[in-house]
Amino acid sequence: MNRAVKNILKIILVGLATTIVRMIGQLSIPAGEQTVLLPSVFAQNGTMPLFFTVYGIFAYSLTSSLFLLIRGNLSGNRILQGLKYGISCCIVWIVYLFEPLPHVAGIDRITYPAADSLT
Repeated sequence: MNRAVKNILKIILVGLATTIVRMIGQLSIPAGEQTVLLPSVFAQNGTMPLFFTVYGIFAYSLTSSLFLLIRGNLSGNRILQGLKYGISCCIVWIVYLFEPLPHVAGIDRITYPAADSLT
């Protein structure tokens, strides 16, 4: 197996592992109620877990690919580079999640950033 294929498989494995961690975090968050938005088609037909799993693997694989592209521009050893990249992703996502949306419960402003940052 050549190096490129090995890297792609590693990236997909990182995406899968990260998605599993995110699912565990999601399951630990109590289900809230919101009345502003109607349930999506995926929620109505029961396919939301499958689609979010596929989406998560894809999104987290792309995120890890981006790290491989920019890690040469980060100072420090590999672990420090990874921490810098991960913390910057957390900060951007937390700021995004703090947007005051009418359907988000107050506790979700803490639980979702915590679950996503763990991931």
